[in-house]
Amino acid sequence: MPSNKDSRTVCPSLVHKQAASEVLITALDVDLDGWTAHARLEPRHRFYHDVTGRQSSYNDPLYALEAFRQGCIAAGHLIYRVPLGFHYLVRSYEFAVLDWGALETCREPADLEFRTHVRREFRPDPRAPVNGLEVTATASRNGVSAMSLSVSFGWVAESRWQPMRAGSRWEAGIQPFTVDPVTVGRRLAENVVVGAPLQRRDDGSVCAPVVVDTRNPTFFDHPLDHLPGSLILEACRQLALAALGPRSSTVLGPSRLRCEFRSFAELQPSCVASLAPVPGALAFRGKVSQSGQDRVLVELGFATVESPE
Repeated sequence: MPSNKDSRTVCPSLVHKQAASEVLITALDVDLDGWTAHARLEPRHRFYHDVTGRQSSYNDPLYALEAFRQGCIAAGHLIYRVPLGFHYLVRSYEFAVLDWGALETCREPADLEFRTHVRREFRPDPRAPVNGLEVTATASRNGVSAMSLSVSFGWVAESRWQPMRAGSRWEAGIQPFTVDPVTVGRRLAENVVVGAPLQRRDDGSVCAPVVVDTRNPTFFDHPLDHLPGSLILEACRQLALAALGPRSSTVLGPSRLRCEFRSFAELQPSCVASLAPVPGALAFRGKVSQSGQDRVLVELGFATVESPE
């Protein structure tokens, strides 16, 4: 694939998007043990830059995670020859911010390079084609390492996907009212994904329903029959900021993430996000559950002005 690292992005279908405005990958270079994905984070994204407090001074690490995800999808198609009709499934994510200075915002787009190493290839049996990967990456900007990331993911053909998703719903149904945007570090109500009631307990733990708006182009660029992982992680981030209260205005952003996707989170009934503070750290550990089942396990840490991890 040509590595013309200019303002043009790759074909939306290569990263499973419909709108070119949601495509972040500009080029992908094949390396001996993986690939390098080049991404461009726009400085005025309607969702990722709709933040309050000190978060507005930095590119959102979850924005960078989305770029990393898109690079992995493109690599599957271009390097492993995964047909475009296949579906991708994420098993787990991890990231850590290494240098907040490398994520600072400015008037110009932030160009990131994701140097990606394939740690493991998954096969159903030794003679079968690869059907998934575990990869690690370092995201850098202007030669400065900004983040370390990892993901485990796989892909399945439409013939396997249909039985897996038989009976799933494509409508989200009636949703809870969203909480006040300021409570969760947002300016626009349309970008709030945490609903009422937001319950706080004496031990610092919080829980709230996840609000699903299928009109939001960041999460639902195209129709889905399940909650995308990006929406689930955003709900956890917003819930954590609500738990921090006034201190959330000093937060630079999520500094580290570890999550495990155990099963699909369906569009109905509503999912509930629950977080509890981690003793001795500015971090939260919790889950997103639905119908009595834990769909996602998550641990999310934060950096502040006083403690830029």
